[in-house]
Order: sequence, then structure tokens, then C-alpha cells
Amino acid sequence: MQANQTPTLVPLPFATNGLRNVIPEASQAGVTPGAASFNDGFPPVTMQPKTQGGVPPDGKDFNGILYDLSQTVRWVQAGGQFVYSAPFATDPNVSGYPQGAVLVRADYSGFWFNEADNNTTNPDATDGSARSWVSLNADWNAAGGPGQILHRPPLATVATTGSYDDLLNRPTMPPGQVNSDWNASSGVAAILNKPAIQPPLGFTPVQQGGGAGQGNNKLYLGWDGSGHILGQIDNNSSFGALAWLADVNAAVGGAWTTNNLQPLTVNGLGYVAFIVKNGDSSQSASEGTVMGLPGRPGSWLSSGSAAAASDYWCVWTRIA
Repeated sequence: MQANQTPTLVPLPFATNGLRNVIPEASQAGVTPGAASFNDGFPPVTMQPKTQGGVPPDGKDFNGILYDLSQTVRWVQAGGQFVYSAPFATDPNVSGYPQGAVLVRADYSGFWFNEADNNTTNPDATDGSARSWVSLNADWNAAGGPGQILHRPPLATVATTGSYDDLLNRPTMPPGQVNSDWNASSGVAAILNKPAIQPPLGFTPVQQGGGAGQGNNKLYLGWDGSGHILGQIDNNSSFGALAWLADVNAAVGGAWTTNNLQPLTVNGLGYVAFIVKNGDSSQSASEGTVMGLPGRPGSWLSSGSAAAASDYWCVWTRIA
């Protein structure tokens, strides 16, 4: 035969939607006059004239026969395969599969190849009853038979087993449930790319802001490197250095002694001087008096009154 002699493909079994009889395997002689069977075909009575007692063949038998044959042709033309059938294999008219027969696996995942004639065993059996059936699929581990791969290249054992134990130069695997350690600088417990954090203060910090009558502004305190602690609120300008008791005593310079007119600090506008009246008539003044103070530049405003020969305090504020 030649490749261009491909027969016509049968897309539909003959008489699929027509009237047809189911064709039995056993002879119908003496059962149904003139009925066809796979054993007899059409019996002799269908080949005799009616005048001689003949019975014409039934058209439905024709349809039934052609249906059975054409559905098999259609299946084979579509590339269909057959799975093992016990009724077919043990039928006395079959008596098992012939040597060289190929059946598809029951799960349709491969093929079975038969190596013996009259083989009635089931190749899909898992109880060990299968005989002379070999897998037709390529088998990497097969040393012979139709599943053997010829000229196969050598591969590492792990390529066919998939077992980690067969892997060469296996890396050391860390144990499970490894806890991270902030202080670890190496090893499986080390934390990579950890952010820098403020070291422990060693004391309890005081909360800034958020109290009754207070805002949530940030208060900044810092050392200026020259002996002063500066204060600042948010991003506003610094409101100067914080004054400590020692600073006040040094700035006052003994202002709390009798007749000492030292101001609290330098003599700029807005600064104050605390003066003790102790019998010095030149320092007597009523509240609201504007005058100069002995030994001090500028004009000063008195807050409160003091008379000579008294021990009252008087606070003076420089206004000019």
C-alpha cells in the first residue's frame, strides 16, 4: 500500500439514527427464522426463494451488522485504543489476546504490550495475576523489553530517584525553629539589615508635653559645648540658656546684702535690680518712681514703695 491510499474516514457509525437490530453472537436458527448472527451471518433460509420456503433477510439486521463494524472502524480511525476486557478475553471465540497485542492502561496513562498468545490475564491487576504483560512506556530503569531506553546517557542517581539523600555535596541545612537574636552578629540567628536604635538610657525619662494645660510640642534641650544648656520648642529659635542656682548667685553678685544695688544680671533694658532699704534716704522712693540708681546707668522704675530707715524690699526695672 501507499501513503496516498488512505481510506475514507468514517465520522459516524452506519445507521446511527436508523432502525437496526442488535446482532447476537450465537446462531438464531430455530429461534428467529431468517435472523442474522455473528455465528451464521445470514442463515441459508434467507437465500432461498419464498416459493421454496425462503425468508427474506431483515433490513434492520443489515443496519445492525454495519453499525457494529463501522463503529469499530470509526474508533480505530480516531486513534482510539482498547482497555482490557475480561468478557472479550475469555470468550471461547477469542481465547485471550494474541502475542504483540497492545492495550491501553485502565487509567489511560500508558500502554501494555503482550508477549504471549492466548493471554487472558488482566495487565492492570494488582494481585500478581497478570502474566506476560510489560509496560510499553519508556522506563529509565528498564534493562530490557519494549520499555528499555536505548543509548540512554548516564545521569546522577538523584536525577531518577529525586531523593535528597542521593544529592552530592549537600548543603548544611539549619535546624528548624531557629530564634532570631538581636545581638547575634553571624550565624542563622543573626538579623540581617537590622536598623540602628537608641542605646538604653539607663534611667526613666520624663514625659514632655501632653499634661494639663500643655500642648504636644517638642521640647529640645541640648549642651552648647560652652557650659550652657539651651532650650528650644519645636523648630522655633532658642529661648536661651537655662539658669542654674549657681548662675543666679554669680550674676546677682551679693545683691541680697544690705545696701547692695547689684542688678540680677547686666544693665540692659527690662532687667531688674533688687534693693534693700536700710536707712539710706537716698534710696527712698514711692511706687512708680522713675529715677537713676546709684552706680547703674539708665532710668529705673520702682515697683512698690520704701521709706528711709525701713527694711522693705523694692524692685527696680530698667526702662531706658
